[in-house]
Amino acid sequence: KTKTTESPMSQDKAEELLEEVSDSEDEPIEASPFHISFARFVLRIWEEHKYSLWFWFCLVWWFVVVVVGTVVFFVIIGAIPFEYYDTKDWWMELNLQILNFLFSISAFYNHPYHILNTYFVITKDWKRLGETYAWANQSNVIKTVTLIICGHLVCLTTYPITFVRWGFAMNHFTRPSWVVPTFLPLVFATDIGGGIAEAIFRGQEQEKEKKMRLMHKHHSRIHTATEEEESHDDGFETHTRKRLRANSGSHLSSSEVGLDSTSEFSI
Repeated sequence: KTKTTESPMSQDKAEELLEEVSDSEDEPIEASPFHISFARFVLRIWEEHKYSLWFWFCLVWWFVVVVVGTVVFFVIIGAIPFEYYDTKDWWMELNLQILNFLFSISAFYNHPYHILNTYFVITKDWKRLGETYAWANQSNVIKTVTLIICGHLVCLTTYPITFVRWGFAMNHFTRPSWVVPTFLPLVFATDIGGGIAEAIFRGQEQEKEKKMRLMHKHHSRIHTATEEEESHDDGFETHTRKRLRANSGSHLSSSEVGLDSTSEFSI
């Protein structure tokens, strides 16, 4: 019979591996700053809007867009098999009509607000514009106008798609084939571009507010330190005056005592 013995080298390696595993288990997993900020953003949105009916409507709207868009993508790449081409064509038309309906609702709802904001820019009514864009003022005219133009473009590029989708719904074979490929990329480009621009502008304004708060905090600290120095100087001056008065009083009393003693001595 042969006995299998482990070499000392292999035992040492095993112990080192066990120590590394135990050390890695004891160390806490640190989340990245992006994950922390994103989690705080989601929690803040949830706490502010969880009782809002409009928030739940937008949540359902985005959920349906994601689900229907995923179905359309799978149908296009052939991940969903169909026995007949007519069935595939029917599914594509149905899901695309649902997407068109959702985006058309968004355009019909938002475009009046974009027109109203354009009127506020022309009349320089920054107070009313501040209800939509918090940074809207005379120093941020370009930012506000950029976002309003993006909103107009999203709506105006959606309307041709809505027209051909609804106008040729009963006989979609006669639908102009160039409308959707032309305007659909423009819809996504202007919408995504406007969202990115708004995120950048919002971040810039938050950085400005942060710097203003830091400057205000710094000035308040300097003001507090100055007041403390002045109060300390006043206290030191008051204390010095008291000591001088006390010394002068003691000097007078000693002189009076000296006079009395000399008078008695003379007598």
